[in-house]
Amino acid sequence: MQRLIDTVTAFYGTGISPQRKLFRVKAGNFVDRLIALYCKDANTIAYSWSDPPYTSWSESTTVTNGSANQPFSAFMDTDSNLYLVFTAQTNMDLKFVKLTFGAGEWSGGSPVTICDQQDNYYPVIIGEEGGKLWVAWNYFVAPPEASHYLQVKSSVDDGLTWGEGPNDPGEALTSGYPYPCYSSLVIALSKLFCIYTYNRSYLAYRCRPLTGGSWEDEVGIYMSSYINDQFSSDSSPENRVGVAFRAPTVGGICFKEYDGGAWSGLHLVEFEDSASPSLRYFGVTPYVFFTKNYGTRQDRLHYNYKSGDSFSSSEPL
Repeated sequence: MQRLIDTVTAFYGTGISPQRKLFRVKAGNFVDRLIALYCKDANTIAYSWSDPPYTSWSESTTVTNGSANQPFSAFMDTDSNLYLVFTAQTNMDLKFVKLTFGAGEWSGGSPVTICDQQDNYYPVIIGEEGGKLWVAWNYFVAPPEASHYLQVKSSVDDGLTWGEGPNDPGEALTSGYPYPCYSSLVIALSKLFCIYTYNRSYLAYRCRPLTGGSWEDEVGIYMSSYINDQFSSDSSPENRVGVAFRAPTVGGICFKEYDGGAWSGLHLVEFEDSASPSLRYFGVTPYVFFTKNYGTRQDRLHYNYKSGDSFSSSEPL
């Protein structure tokens, strides 16, 4: 079943693979309501929602008209409140806004500046059970340095303040490189995992205990030329961390999983002409959704799941 939600003119309509913008209300009178967030045009972030059986969607509601024509990301807490991070049109600042859920509706507050230094792109956000928020993003230092760093910052007051304030660029998890960093945030094994790519060469992660402390040293997951934003991560109910990614050296989408002790071997999800993976665990089973090319400007959404020690044959949606 396919339904048209909206027609958009933004360059990044639904963003990039590491980011999240589709959520489901998990409890209460509006259980199973879906909300989709998207870039409606070059400066507008909007959302639309639908109730089962999802045959029709609401008219779009604007979250902000101050976004740059860049991808954004969001996180939903257990009370179905939404937390958004985006690049602002003005000065490429990093902004945050909370949408509070009540009586079946989401109401927005005023945007808060996370970082107003340099240029800020490709943010992701997650929240701990205790309410602490984390954001990771690509931080570009202008020429003559012209370098990209992966930065992280946190908030302990529901996003009102971040780190030491807007002029605080946060903590760098990588050195500076000529090409952008892309990241995702996952909580598992009582740790916060930041999984990222950098310099179009490396897929790696760093993690830190939720109880506090410093980030552990970088651990490599995969090395390949031209590896970039084509990856997605998630955690399972049994505390496994999974990553699905497009591996240019393989020519398709691959999957690896971490059980707290070691990473699995490389699993092939789909070979050749596949892109834009999105990983989700349904129970303990990892599902990977992706596009598969059928010809010039012809891509179709497919999915695959791990059955036993390998992935099954993919099916179109």
